[in-house]
Amino acid sequence: MPDFYYEGISREGEKIKGEIFADDEVDLRIKLRSQKIRPVRIKEQVYVNKKVVPITTSMSNIFSDEERLFFVKELLVMFKAGLTITQSLDVLRSEGSTPTMREFSATLKNYMESGMTFSQALSRFPKYFDNLFLNLAASGELRGNLEYVLNEWLEYFKKEQEIKKTVKKTVLYPLGIIAIIVAAFAIIVVGIAPVFVHIYRTYNQPLPLTLLTLTTLGSIIRENIFFVMFLLAGGVLGVYLLLKSKIIKLSLDGFLLRTPWLSYFFKEVYTLRTVLAMNIALKAGLSVPRALELASEKIENHVFEEWLLKAKEAAEKHEPITPFLVRSGLFRPMIVQVFSIGEIMGSLPDMLDEMITYLGEEIKKLSSIFSSVIEPVILILGGILIGALLTSFFVPIFTILSKIK
Repeated sequence: MPDFYYEGISREGEKIKGEIFADDEVDLRIKLRSQKIRPVRIKEQVYVNKKVVPITTSMSNIFSDEERLFFVKELLVMFKAGLTITQSLDVLRSEGSTPTMREFSATLKNYMESGMTFSQALSRFPKYFDNLFLNLAASGELRGNLEYVLNEWLEYFKKEQEIKKTVKKTVLYPLGIIAIIVAAFAIIVVGIAPVFVHIYRTYNQPLPLTLLTLTTLGSIIRENIFFVMFLLAGGVLGVYLLLKSKIIKLSLDGFLLRTPWLSYFFKEVYTLRTVLAMNIALKAGLSVPRALELASEKIENHVFEEWLLKAKEAAEKHEPITPFLVRSGLFRPMIVQVFSIGEIMGSLPDMLDEMITYLGEEIKKLSSIFSSVIEPVILILGGILIGALLTSFFVPIFTILSKIK
């Protein structure tokens, strides 16, 4: 993909220049038009050194979260020691934590030596760093505060990981309890029920209905164990593929925001993710419309995404975004007021900092409440089910014992 240098004029009459990747000049003009820029001058970049290290097979994999974190951390350590970007990449090329990181650093260094900027070189690896990181890196280079931007990204990344852990804990914990109850039920069906059947048949007693049903079910499972395992694996795979499909994903996004208790929790989660992405983008010097667009890419919920893009269109026209936040019904009145005051006073990043702290604590509290409420409910229901089954097995035993006496 060729690299182009361009000079243009924005809709507001501001002169803009920069570099961009495009397949050809036509593709470049389309991209600039989408950004409301009228090109005045376009020139394809010519690099002094054309030699570029090819991406190896091992580099085709996506960076893990740990590799991404270590890469930025190690860059920052060397920046603080006074090394340049290319010197830092040279160190990582020989001493990186993983083979992928070493190869990645070598290729980045080679791209930069051929004339690219750090952000341009990074954009060659969309599987390694997302669009938000690329925009932050480009802004940091342009303003000469790349070290500050990377430090801010580290804080953002840590908070994003905390959110994901909290959501996983909230969702997976009750599922784990249900899985334990299902496993206990399976043990009763396959292991305990046959013992009671043997006892009843030894004394020529009729089998209780529940025991007869479970015994029949257990026999079917034992006789078709491989088929049952195949069905279970197929079912799990089917559910996974359904959740990955766009139609189901859209329905699930809406379901999470409509279900009474879940909606309150997930609205807080998506609000925090929006605020986090906007906060770091604005601190890096990006415009409000660009910050809203990047937040919409990170939100992972199409309902929030649509309203953020509507707010972005309003911001591009220099209109307030708070009316769109109100109409969406997705943000609490307090959050809307904070946005409104931040817009009016021109202190939106500072206001967002306060919201991040508040929303983080609120989400942890909601997660804790959910766990403390749902755990006893699931355990009680599971205990009643298993207890009722075992009781139905044991009660007729007393009749047998009385006959023996």
